[in-house]
Amino acid sequence: MRQLLEQITIPRAVGTAGNQKVTALVKKQLEQNGYEVTNLPFQCMVWEDGESWIEWDSRKQSVCVSPYSKAFDGEGVAQAVSSVEALKDLSCEESIVFLTGELSAESLQPKDYPFYYPDEHKRIIDLLEAKKPLAVIAVTGKDALSGMEPFPMFDDGNFEIPSGYLSVNDFEAIRDLVIGNRVYLRLDSRCTKVQSGQLYAEKKAQNPKGKIVIGGHMDTKNHTAGALDNAAGIVTLLKTAEKVTAGNYDIGIVPFNSEEYFGADGELAYLGKVQADGDNVALFINIDSVGHIGSKAAVSLYNIPEEMTELINGMIAEQEDVVIGEPWYAGDHAAFAFQGVPCIAVTSSDIFAGGLNDTHTMRDTVDTVNVRLLSKTASFLADVVGKMK
Repeated sequence: MRQLLEQITIPRAVGTAGNQKVTALVKKQLEQNGYEVTNLPFQCMVWEDGESWIEWDSRKQSVCVSPYSKAFDGEGVAQAVSSVEALKDLSCEESIVFLTGELSAESLQPKDYPFYYPDEHKRIIDLLEAKKPLAVIAVTGKDALSGMEPFPMFDDGNFEIPSGYLSVNDFEAIRDLVIGNRVYLRLDSRCTKVQSGQLYAEKKAQNPKGKIVIGGHMDTKNHTAGALDNAAGIVTLLKTAEKVTAGNYDIGIVPFNSEEYFGADGELAYLGKVQADGDNVALFINIDSVGHIGSKAAVSLYNIPEEMTELINGMIAEQEDVVIGEPWYAGDHAAFAFQGVPCIAVTSSDIFAGGLNDTHTMRDTVDTVNVRLLSKTASFLADVVGKMK
């Protein structure tokens, strides 16, 4: 299993060469285990970036360009704003605006994201696009949901304003030198439209009562090899697919291929197939960031009938490496859970207390993963599916 984990742990943002390589590997593994595999095509953007900076008075400060940002190369007056209310009153045209304080405290969901687009995020994006600054630079610290520091406030190819980000310390060092003055900004960002695909694998039962779908996202953010997030989940998914038997239900295996991408095109392609086929999904299992070193597998339940809940909890009580986890919704199970479909989500028991510290960075290597726990988790999930009557 470690060899498979190492093969998958490469940068594999959707549409990239690494993504294509891992897609082919996963497809081969599923076919070898007797699954019929379909590839649902979709188009996406591959992003490349280069050196970006702010320049004034022959001085230069490096900045990071936001993933999938529009490129920018030009001059404008630097302004700073720290709240939505202050932004409402700011005249932004011909300006490069630094977003600070509460305004840049968290990353925003991509514009019009189909599964979750909170009103407060929409409000900020709509306001910025209406104000039409030349570009925006988000001043950010440590991300609450990844290991990035600073983190991009925008990771969104649909956002109309060129954007970048830099750390709080770097901004404070230049604030008095640039705010109110004319500065030059370069954001080196390039996007190319490519063809990608969403794999879907299936085994049929003789007289199925419905379908059990097991999934986990295969892609990564840009600039990360994604061992814990989520090569570990894909290895567990493949091992579960190998162990599970169809029984009374069809078995679907879905290595989601755009969970980390602003468009969610792979998920939408799969959900379109579910709707077109009229699938009766009796249970959806999502495996994401399981196997962090020093953790256990944390299992949370959504819309599970009482009798099955008692059965699963009893099975967990017998496991040394599996515990009951708190519900969370930042994953592929959310779209099913919100529609009332019975769901199980599996992650690391310490995911919000240290497990996320290396995710979305190149520090997320195979050394962050307990391979033995992946095998144990796969066996547990196969046993749970085997109990479905």
